[in-house]
Amino acid sequence: MQAQEDAKRDAIAAGEMFVRAAWGDWHDDVPKGMVGALYSGKEGEVYILMPKDRYDLPGKPYPMLSEVADVMETWENHPGARSKRLA
Repeated sequence: MQAQEDAKRDAIAAGEMFVRAAWGDWHDDVPKGMVGALYSGKEGEVYILMPKDRYDLPGKPYPMLSEVADVMETWENHPGARSKRLA
């Protein structure tokens, strides 16, 4: 377990982003067959859409952003775009 956490820390330091939250196509703003995801890392946050079959792979952890770069698209109408954040 410690080796996994060390690898994740090193990946974040190198600029990788990891899933922080996700929404299925049950959400009004997520197209059918897609997953909306919030990724975060040292560079900040990004909301993307990706095919459901690339997000939820049995026996595999949720993909890093670089692992879905070939199929992702920017999620313009994501939940964070409409929410008010407190300072």
